[in-house]
Amino acid sequence: DGRGQPLSGKGGLPKLFRDTPEYSLFVGEAGAAYDWKEKVAGVTTEHKPLKLWIRQVLFLKPSAVIVWDRVDKVKPESVVRWHLNTRHPLGGNSITEGGSKADWTRLVGGPWTEWPLVLSREGGITSWRNQVDAGSPRSSDLFLNVLQCGPTGFTPEKVALVKCDGAGWAVQVGARRVSCTKEGVV
Repeated sequence: DGRGQPLSGKGGLPKLFRDTPEYSLFVGEAGAAYDWKEKVAGVTTEHKPLKLWIRQVLFLKPSAVIVWDRVDKVKPESVVRWHLNTRHPLGGNSITEGGSKADWTRLVGGPWTEWPLVLSREGGITSWRNQVDAGSPRSSDLFLNVLQCGPTGFTPEKVALVKCDGAGWAVQVGARRVSCTKEGVV
């Protein structure tokens, strides 16, 4: 509905956290963070634009993070956008600052845009927003992104989305492969 996340005080709910020597996995549900209320002529109406928003963050140690989002909307025509804010422009998919390098690979989602954000009283650019649009209207939108971080000389591993038999894909990060379905990282 274009309103974004209101300042309602609601937030997401953690559903799962697992930590092993090879990976860490966090699963959360954040659909309620976008609920809002409106009071007109003494009548309060609750608005719940999302049926579900599941985020899974899988940290493949030591340097790759897979971020998978599934957003189920009440109105299929509602626009969903995935944001990654950075201090400097990515200019595509990589940024280096302060002795560190970050690389971003977009695997599932629509077109990408980048623009400056001005969040200071002085009016200067404070950060950059990198936005992925979901694409054409549908009741469920999926986003799949891989972030890799390391020191400035770090060479990111090759990332690919591999179609699997049945109803899913695999994310290939170097020699490691992680299976995904519309239900998430498995």
